[in-house]
Amino acid sequence: MSLFEHEITYKDKKKYNIFFILNILNQVNFFFEIICFNFEIINLLSSENNVFVSYFSISYTKKISSSNEELWNLISSPEHLNLVHPFCKSNESIVWDRQNSKDILIYLNGMVYFRDFIEWNEGVGYTLMIGRKRGKKSKVIWKISNKGNSLFLKITVFPYLLNNWPIVLKILPYFLIISPILKNYLSSVVGGINWYLINKKPVKKNHFGKHIWFSKY
Repeated sequence: MSLFEHEITYKDKKKYNIFFILNILNQVNFFFEIICFNFEIINLLSSENNVFVSYFSISYTKKISSSNEELWNLISSPEHLNLVHPFCKSNESIVWDRQNSKDILIYLNGMVYFRDFIEWNEGVGYTLMIGRKRGKKSKVIWKISNKGNSLFLKITVFPYLLNNWPIVLKILPYFLIISPILKNYLSSVVGGINWYLINKKPVKKNHFGKHIWFSKY
């Protein structure tokens, strides 16, 4: 091979390598944009209510062994968390008036959260904000649905946690830590509702096991 041919081959390989690297970077960028779009990474700050809402969400859905009416009557009644919530030390109503309802939830570890209801869909569900009295709040949606002859309850949480972190840094801790811990919490809450409707007795503390954020160790 002549020196000229060798130089051409080297240049071709160099161009190919550059093209290959740019192609990989483009695919990584495209993949990241897909993640951002699918999970709607949008943060809204409401200074009026001190609410920081994340459009990352965690949901849990469970089939419920009761009628629509029985389920709705339970979850729409004041202080119902005292009956169904396995991590609730006490649930006290401040005001109970549909979308204007407010109550206090004290967890087993002494943490105090305030719930402010903002939407109320009779017989279907409601939306509320939950968090410390003067702290940031998370948005929570409770929704009843039917599929065929089956009844389901779904709770969706839009947590404020990590909202002040850069997007690139928050993705891994969100999906590896926050999401599984919150999903475990939601499964216990919805499971407690179903257990109460079946057994007609208050759910015991830590009935489905302790929770790292809300139980007393």
